[in-house]
Amino acid sequence: MQTGQAQIQTAESFFDGMNEQMQAYEIVSAEDRRTRYFFFAGDAGDVPGPGGMRVQTRCVPKKTLYRCLVTPVVTVRQLELTNLIPTGAVIPGSENRVKAGCSEYWVFAGPEAMTMLSDYGNGTDPTRHWGLVEVAPDLLRGLDWEKEVKPLKIQDVFFPEWPRIPETNRAVGAHLEARIEEIEKTDEPLIAGNRDLYRTIGADMLRAVEAAQTYQEWVCAGSNQGVAEPRGSETHKRGFDARDEACFKRSEMIKNTQALQRVAEEMKLGVKAASGGLSEDALQRILATVVPANQPAFTPEMLGAAIAHAMKLMNEQQAVSVEDRPKPAVRQSQQKNADSK
Repeated sequence: MQTGQAQIQTAESFFDGMNEQMQAYEIVSAEDRRTRYFFFAGDAGDVPGPGGMRVQTRCVPKKTLYRCLVTPVVTVRQLELTNLIPTGAVIPGSENRVKAGCSEYWVFAGPEAMTMLSDYGNGTDPTRHWGLVEVAPDLLRGLDWEKEVKPLKIQDVFFPEWPRIPETNRAVGAHLEARIEEIEKTDEPLIAGNRDLYRTIGADMLRAVEAAQTYQEWVCAGSNQGVAEPRGSETHKRGFDARDEACFKRSEMIKNTQALQRVAEEMKLGVKAASGGLSEDALQRILATVVPANQPAFTPEMLGAAIAHAMKLMNEQQAVSVEDRPKPAVRQSQQKNADSK
């Protein structure tokens, strides 16, 4: 959790100066320019420290949705070559102001927010719901960050130690439930005077965590299946990528390779107990069958082959031990008498 924290500000000051990008846009356009407030519980594996996801739009400060950080989506000015800006969209007075041949136009928060929700917070498609929600849209949408939302200290109420946050979805969910319970009990004026708002935000955050868990389980299952496919198959996956690693970590799902190692160790112990004690060399041969050096994924075929190989080794060792066992003395004497005849 310490990685990258030196470059990350405290939650309280994280979006300071943001209003400088929102200069008087109210008088420019009738588009949906209201600020939204997002909460992202997922992790795409491309953000150090607390985790999160990089995005393309400048409407999100730093172009990053940090994990478990309430993030405003704002209307901003965008610089572009003047001849590439649609007619009528140039902000008056912006021509050549920043750079010769360039002007500015508005990128509105509403359409950008809806695009992100469609791709990463889609409530009708779990494979496109990465854990992104708009918190308390009926209460917060359109409110000014500096003047109205920042004083509510939402981040301090729910994640006062951000960016030091729990590693897993399960732990984040438990943390949020504890905070929601505290919200119901506290007499602190700020929270008591806005209890319904914090209740709504807490419920939305929990919904984001549940969606993130569902999505990450889906990712992990698909990646496990991909690495288990034979090499050369169209669906074969060579290994786990950064997103996979983040999903396994947050969801606490088990990789095929981890499950395979567990099966191997359990089989090793089981075969040793059943056989009365196979040699270490034989056990290592069994283990090598279960976990080939060049095979990163576990398949049922591998398990079946391992079991068959284990039984074969057990039978061979038992046969050898019977052959080497000394014959009873009475049988030896009988053999001598038979030979003399």
